[in-house]
Amino acid sequence: MKKVVILLFMLLSVLTLSSCQFSTHGEIYDDINKWTSSGDTYSFLGRYETNNEISFNRFSGLYTIKSFTEENDFTVTIDLSISSGRFSCFIVTENDEIIELVDGINTITSQSGRMRLRMVADDAKGSISYSIN
Repeated sequence: MKKVVILLFMLLSVLTLSSCQFSTHGEIYDDINKWTSSGDTYSFLGRYETNNEISFNRFSGLYTIKSFTEENDFTVTIDLSISSGRFSCFIVTENDEIIELVDGINTITSQSGRMRLRMVADDAKGSISYSIN
């Protein structure tokens, strides 16, 4: 009887520990074809969002920060502070073209139409602030 109880305890411990993964949404980071999908798939832990800033303790997946329309050249200013994990910020154009953004000022030329400012991550911690002019 004692061996059965120990065996059940070990089995329960293995099952519990194997389900402790934060999120499988981080797999999207490695599949650039999913970056242009129409919907968002994400997991946040400790997200704080204000007008043009988002901070998070943990983030995995794909999240649309803002949708907007532009007719002329514009700039996107990004201020990133990522302390762990993998993270990328980008724009998806109306034609599903991906324009990756860097920390700092990004000048986007000759784009018009509907755009989406998005971020993708694999278990990232940090913050992002942005402005579009």
